[in-house]
Amino acid sequence: ELCAHLGAAPVFGDGEIEEVLIRRDRPSHITLYTWANQSDRTKKYVRVILHFENIIDLQLDGISPQNVIGEIILRKGFQREDRIGFTVGQMPDDWDLTIEPCFGTDGWLRVQGLSIAFEPAQPSDMIMNRITSTRG
Repeated sequence: ELCAHLGAAPVFGDGEIEEVLIRRDRPSHITLYTWANQSDRTKKYVRVILHFENIIDLQLDGISPQNVIGEIILRKGFQREDRIGFTVGQMPDDWDLTIEPCFGTDGWLRVQGLSIAFEPAQPSDMIMNRITSTRG
């Protein structure tokens, strides 16, 4: 649905993490802004919410006012060799979400019950665009 809405695959590289909400006994989520390039050379912006029913394991690093990411990688059933035996309740349907670094938050999560929601956004919703517009 996200690709259909955008008319192309979203560009998560240079997207911005707005919020990371981690709950021990309730659903958690990560909210970020990203876009897709359109055929007329414009960009279509969206706010993407990655919902998780349960976080099995995670490692997150860094924080900044902007939190630009390099890339998001989703892999189903991926097992991190360095975490074997550290997590309880792992299932083959678990999702591994890797946030590649650029500037700010990065890391990875192993989650169950991944779902993706989105809503239209404006360029001004992204911190990068607000900083650029005040400088020049």
